[in-house]
Amino acid sequence: MFVCAARPILAIGLVLFFSLPAAGVEDIKVSFEMISPSPMAGEDVRLKITLHSESGRGFTPAMLDSACFHVEMGDGTIITPRKEGLKRSPVLLGGNITISRTVNVGPLLEVEGCDTVRAWWDYKDLSSEKISFGLFQWPLDKIETVIETEMGVMVAEFFPHKAPRTVGNFVRLAEEGFYDGLSFHRVIPDFMIQGGCPNGEGTGGPGYTIAAEFNDTPHERGVLSMARGESVDSAGSQFFIIHADSPHLDWNYTAFGRLVSGFDVLDKITAVETTTNPFIASEQSRPVKPPRIVKMTNRLKKEGD
Repeated sequence: MFVCAARPILAIGLVLFFSLPAAGVEDIKVSFEMISPSPMAGEDVRLKITLHSESGRGFTPAMLDSACFHVEMGDGTIITPRKEGLKRSPVLLGGNITISRTVNVGPLLEVEGCDTVRAWWDYKDLSSEKISFGLFQWPLDKIETVIETEMGVMVAEFFPHKAPRTVGNFVRLAEEGFYDGLSFHRVIPDFMIQGGCPNGEGTGGPGYTIAAEFNDTPHERGVLSMARGESVDSAGSQFFIIHADSPHLDWNYTAFGRLVSGFDVLDKITAVETTTNPFIASEQSRPVKPPRIVKMTNRLKKEGD
């Protein structure tokens, strides 16, 4: 249960498995995953290969010395960053061996706004599936997100100097359409509205978690902050918007943005009829008809904003 209360009531990447067909290594399994959940242009994107052999046979990883990572831009352009060499001495694959490489894609890419980038690993005629992730070239302090709801439109700006990873994650999810069609499943007048759960009840997330970025931003009316579980680093996609100043949340939740318009919509949402929350029996916070997010759209701020 992800909440934003004084008493709190998920970098996992897509993992792809395949077998190596080369003679003598039929039992070797390889997983390939991205472990940077929200990369932005200029940042390192970490991609990890893990080798595993159940038989524990010895193996010289020359294959990985010759392997390459590739990055494909949205327009079809393919870039192959310089790979790192690995040792050629035999390695006993008696358990998992993890080989991590860091590819800094930022200086290689020219992106306006947001783009979807795909990466994969190959060796000779073997190629893994492709992992997709969003990449952002816009300075995050120049972006605002339009939150179109059934009850009107709210517009939010962000604090990337306070919570850069959280802002990048929220903007990426919005760009991918993750929030479209979701609802505000928890509403408490004079406190906050909470949404962003794909399950519609406060139990779900995007399939990964991000680290907390607690900061000195006060939880005042209109501030956006991340909901989380008992662990401070358990936030993912669920967020809340403060309806009335709530200083007891300061330094306990990651505040990352604020509304610049749509306060009347915030008031309308907090006025909907609610019933007992099945997960928090002491709360009258479950909307009888949860207000829905129709669409979220990122855009550059106008000059002078």
